[in-house]
Amino acid sequence: MQEEQRGISDTTLVVAIGCGRREHRAVVVDLSVQDAAAETFVFRNSSQGFESFLNWIRDLESLRKSTDVLVGMQFTGQDWLSLYNFLYEQDLRLFIVTAADTAGAAGDPAATLNLPPAGTFLEVQRPYEKHDAFLNFERRQKELLSLQRRTDKLIQNWLDSHFRYWYLACSSARQAGLRALLQRAPWPEAIVKLGVDGILRVWRDAQLEQAEDRELAERLLRAAKRSESGVDKLESSRTLILKLYDHYDAIEKQLAEYWQLLDGLAEAYQQLLWLSSLTDQGKPENSGGCTGLERCLDPDQENLTV
Repeated sequence: MQEEQRGISDTTLVVAIGCGRREHRAVVVDLSVQDAAAETFVFRNSSQGFESFLNWIRDLESLRKSTDVLVGMQFTGQDWLSLYNFLYEQDLRLFIVTAADTAGAAGDPAATLNLPPAGTFLEVQRPYEKHDAFLNFERRQKELLSLQRRTDKLIQNWLDSHFRYWYLACSSARQAGLRALLQRAPWPEAIVKLGVDGILRVWRDAQLEQAEDRELAERLLRAAKRSESGVDKLESSRTLILKLYDHYDAIEKQLAEYWQLLDGLAEAYQQLLWLSSLTDQGKPENSGGCTGLERCLDPDQENLTV
């Protein structure tokens, strides 16, 4: 009866989500047996991942013959916002838990449920005052990430043409040691002339941690020897790779600034969500009788674990 008053019945599908920057983890909460690990689902922090999560929810609804769904997630910086916006558009009931109320680590669904008796679940409605600003920032960030991926691909294409066997020595086309070496010796033939000691000297001059990695220098030398033949040595080619590296750095700097700005915007957005949930205007019509200062789950379920 208490659960029904709080908007949860035996046919309510309750899902808790631990949000992370790259992926989210969801668990189904079976209130009847106090088991939060009956069903789990891991999905990417992307539109495709969100769709797969929604399909998983719909399949569970059908399988369990659920009448409604309640989805909970934490305030975890900006990591939850894109998913929250997506789920909000699907007409799902959502509740948010403040970081101060959660005992577990970020990204842990159990932390969404493992609250002290005085903890507060807040069913919230999106405040539009900050929503447009958030979407603009998020859209620009996605554009930068797309540009970063394209630049990375261009760097790899250049290396595939001018230093064909670079991958035998380096795991990334943007590895600092490889970049510093190409700035000094842009062609495999020039790297061969440097030799191992010359490569290490380049890294020492650049104050890189690879300066003492003789094994890596030897691998690069072997890769350069295999890549010597058939390489054009136009100055324009050397200029291109240096510009590509610089361009990648500029994008990374912009992204770092956007992460910082988005974190600040997310914090302000969370405060608005919190405030809106404490007012009649901010409470959604389908709140199921759960007010801003009431818990939407039975307090006896606070020790659920994953």
